Amino acid sequence: MQKPTLPKGWNQVSLEQFIELRKLKGEDGVFNHNIDIMCILTDTYSDDWDDVEIAKLNEWMKDLKWLYTEPSKRASQTIARTKIDASMEEMYLKPMNELTLGEFIDLEYYFTNDYIDNLPKICAILYQVPYTFIDDQPIFKGVNMAKASQLAHRFLDQPITSVYGVLTDYIKFRDQFINKHHNLMNEDMDDDLEDIDDPEERKEAEKKKSSNKWGWEQMIWSMCNGDITKYDDVINMKLVLIFNFLAMRKELDI
Repeated sequence: MQKPTLPKGWNQVSLEQFIELRKLKGEDGVFNHNIDIMCILTDTYSDDWDDVEIAKLNEWMKDLKWLYTEPSKRASQTIARTKIDASMEEMYLKPMNELTLGEFIDLEYYFTNDYIDNLPKICAILYQVPYTFIDDQPIFKGVNMAKASQLAHRFLDQPITSVYGVLTDYIKFRDQFINKHHNLMNEDMDDDLEDIDDPEERKEAEKKKSSNKWGWEQMIWSMCNGDITKYDDVINMKLVLIFNFLAMRKELDI
């Protein structure tokens, strides 16, 4: 078997291939694990590798040492049209401080439920087609979870080096934001309340736990002043603006 054409670095690996590589477990032994890697990188099937010699495979794997490093953490500021969707308009990386409350809530969900597998959907929220430009600056309408799911496929053939950096960019923004507004965030409660003996303390703990369970809904309900018809207006407001309002209300007790 001749040596296959292999990528020379992460810049030649697509987002879809990256996700498939990260899902590999290696439970079937080193040889089968290496075959799985080759299948992903060369778009072939395991049957295509039936006659490969172990010595040759091991030698080819030496050219793939970069697989055990991280891709570049510098995210592209724009994403051009792709082979998957040639009609797609150019997308721009949305500034983190421009995220809406709804986008932030959706991103939190994707990050806490396997951010690697959800990376295409994360990209569909963070990279958007502007609806207009003002002073050469892109202006965005926003993307909800349903639309992110519809647009996620557009990112599958992007080089992982173009989009991997959005993970670290968002985590950095998230940590700074939560640290700044920690007094407005619900603290996690232990699921087990059996250790609390005092009835009043336990009642208060259960109340706080229930409040945490409905944290985002409770916040939106508060900003709607109980008028659910304002739901869309609230979740489409900028995250930073929402928390500035909440901080003001808490400080002024209004």
